[in-house]
Amino acid sequence: MAARAAGGPPTEPPYDELARQIGAAAHRTTDAQVATVRTALGSEKAAFEVTLAAAAGAGLLRWRLAMQALAEANDASS
Repeated sequence: MAARAAGGPPTEPPYDELARQIGAAAHRTTDAQVATVRTALGSEKAAFEVTLAAAAGAGLLRWRLAMQALAEANDASS
């Protein structure tokens, strides 16, 4: 899930749509997307874990990109 949210290869449905959406724009994730994953997994806890993994992957990607931009800006000013 983390890799998919960070733009990685597709995963199996219905997890793929949720992970992709969280990576692209988490605030646009719908209750229906989460409910589909919850139904497929059979538990609220498992759906939360999938959501958390996708959010962590998206956050780590953004952090890496920010660190890369800072490093490039530092190199350009040297």
